[in-house]
Amino acid sequence: MKVIKYIFLMLISAITFSCQEGVVPETPDPCLITEIKEEVNDEVVYVESLEVKLGDAIYFSSCGSSDYAVIYPGDDNHVIPTSESDNENFGFPLTYNDRYEYIYSAAGVYTATLLESNISIYNSSKDKEIKSASVSVVITVTE
Repeated sequence: MKVIKYIFLMLISAITFSCQEGVVPETPDPCLITEIKEEVNDEVVYVESLEVKLGDAIYFSSCGSSDYAVIYPGDDNHVIPTSESDNENFGFPLTYNDRYEYIYSAAGVYTATLLESNISIYNSSKDKEIKSASVSVVITVTE
């Protein structure tokens, strides 16, 4: 009988909390790591770097915590859109603790930007509240 009572209380609690309005999200504290692969003592390791050789991969990862993270490498069509009608620029989603591999197609200096966002959760048709923050680094691609 206690088990049924416990399950009933858990169910009532879940229903009660699911009907509450969403909590205002915290503004994320973005953290961007840029790495390249190097071979050290016959072992491949990732080394933090803001410089990469043309044709080699650079790896982006987010060390912050947020609901969503998007990397904009800074080359053609990969910068933060300047308006909602900007359909030419896009970024790549990052998953927390995963590396995103990117290879630049031309030598140069690029501003890579990480945009992180937290979104409130509503169980109705109300607008969601979004808090976003970004961090940028300068990437040098050499020949």
